[in-house]
Amino acid sequence: MEGKIRFTDKTNKNFQSTLKTRVDSYFSDKNISSKANGFMHFKSILYLGILLGLYFTLLFANLGTAGTFLVFTLIGLSIAMVGINVCHDAIHGAYSDKKWVNKLMSMPFNLIGASVYMWKIMHNMVHHTCILILKDMMKTLRLYQF
Repeated sequence: MEGKIRFTDKTNKNFQSTLKTRVDSYFSDKNISSKANGFMHFKSILYLGILLGLYFTLLFANLGTAGTFLVFTLIGLSIAMVGINVCHDAIHGAYSDKKWVNKLMSMPFNLIGASVYMWKIMHNMVHHTCILILKDMMKTLRLYQF
């Protein structure tokens, strides 16, 4: 991409800066870090452990048809939990101040069938910079509902 696309919403000129100021104030007022805390580390270990445990159960246990489908379902839920709760924050750079930690914690995203590269483009760049456009599109789409 050549450069970042910026969109101006004349009704909410200061929205982004106001939001950032309020979020920063929240963390400083409560004297807490904006990065992952001990509970986040616990969740990361738990979700990744559950996913790996289920994967190895599927590989090495004789579960039968119903058991296999149950484990497949649980693996799908575990993949969602890892992607949403671990990788999403890491790709945003919210897991740690250290880039290598964020990169390491985003790697499971590639292993579960997603792409860190595409996520950075589609989520971070498109979704977060074009949210006001999407809001306007949704208003337009509602005009055409039956």
